[in-house]
Amino acid sequence: MKKPAIRLIIGIACGFLPLTINAQSDSSEKKFRFSGYLEAYGAADPGSLRGTSRPWFMYSYHRHQAIALNIATVKVSKEWERLRANIALMAGSYATANLSGEPRLLRHLMEANVGTRLDKKGKWWLDAGVLPSHIGFESAIGADGWNLTRSLLADNSPYFETGLRISRTSKDGRTYLAMLLLNGWQRITRVQGIEQPAVGHQLTWKVKTGLTLNSSSFIGPVPVGSTQVMRIFHNAYMQWDPTDRLAFLLGFDMGWQDDEAGGTRRKYWHSPILISRYQFHDHVTIAARLEQFLDLHRVIMTKPGLSGIQVIGQSINVDVRLTPRLLWRSELRSLMADSPCFETQDGKISQYRTLGTTSLSFRWN
Repeated sequence: MKKPAIRLIIGIACGFLPLTINAQSDSSEKKFRFSGYLEAYGAADPGSLRGTSRPWFMYSYHRHQAIALNIATVKVSKEWERLRANIALMAGSYATANLSGEPRLLRHLMEANVGTRLDKKGKWWLDAGVLPSHIGFESAIGADGWNLTRSLLADNSPYFETGLRISRTSKDGRTYLAMLLLNGWQRITRVQGIEQPAVGHQLTWKVKTGLTLNSSSFIGPVPVGSTQVMRIFHNAYMQWDPTDRLAFLLGFDMGWQDDEAGGTRRKYWHSPILISRYQFHDHVTIAARLEQFLDLHRVIMTKPGLSGIQVIGQSINVDVRLTPRLLWRSELRSLMADSPCFETQDGKISQYRTLGTTSLSFRWN
């Protein structure tokens, strides 16, 4: 077999693809795969302050009283006998909110990674670059989630990560294991002053009876002011599909963080969630969500003047599959905080917030 061309990796990293590639033999080559996703949404929150964003802890569908583009992405993938590569570019309010801390040239980068197979059967892979997060059950692609808007735990944990990932999928496809070495907590470039990498793991087990169990972790330094502290985080969820039309999802996030560099006191936060989904018709699905986010030590949901926060959320959404590629979703969501923190139209602060959202998404592959 011919050796993989070095310019393939350079081309992927720079955002272009060469027309002629010396990779594996022609019989083992696969074609380039192009895919894309486009999602627009409208948001109207009765009683909330006009001209502002939704609550500061929401990073998707966060534009208020507007029709906006949440995300538009185009992805190119290719796989050879021993290599694989992905690059995806994006735009929209999701990219603006989630990559605001990255250099301007990288704020539209959703994925950019290359991988090599470590064994003959292709069960072990080593991937490097910008990768989708290994944490949680929701991603940047809204149509893949059960609810229209993201959960409180998803919006406040990584959507993406950069580093090295060694992964293995079992022969029957039911068990997936990954170990990761990362630049940090949802980072492409490493934060200045952070010298040590972070580590993480993911273990997913699919049981024959329609049950899926997942465990994911993150351990590493994060910046706090001009210093760094250690963060330990764990995500666990269980998905159960008792029938073809009914499904449940139970999840829990918990994190600990040092109070100060080298300190022994730990701050913590946690977030439980329960979602149920039922497919009434081949083209109509309904989902309900109950969730809580408790951050009394202001680790994640930080805001000037707020000493700590507990938020309880409820939502219900209806999805209508207009065509195989076109999905229309509508959601009503309510948030209740333990103390007033939401701005209202009359200039007051309220404990409650009601959010109405509708979206239209299109995907192709």
